[in-house]
Amino acid sequence: MRALALVATLLTVSACGGTNDILGGGTFSCDLTKDGHSCLDYSWGGGAFSSAAVSAACTSQGGTAGSGCSHTGAVGGCKLTTDSGGVTVNTTSWFYAGTAADLMTSCTAQKGTWVAP
Repeated sequence: MRALALVATLLTVSACGGTNDILGGGTFSCDLTKDGHSCLDYSWGGGAFSSAAVSAACTSQGGTAGSGCSHTGAVGGCKLTTDSGGVTVNTTSWFYAGTAADLMTSCTAQKGTWVAP
């Protein structure tokens, strides 16, 4: 659910301007530990995102903003792609607990692609 909220924020701020915009494409991560450890990697193409806005969206949910999730100790990840207004956002949710089989089943049910650490 947090991944969807952060993707919505990314797509909402894609039209924002400012001196700290990330233009054309980039990467961003949000490490979340509030309800168990998970980390979200984002990459996108097209549009511009305000780095301050996406960082604020991450920290408002108790996360730590960064440039990439650690794969150390990860069971695996689920990559989902969202397209809106010419901006393509790839979100990979990394999981650090649970079984790979259960997480993979959940990922494919969401039409995601399972990613090994």
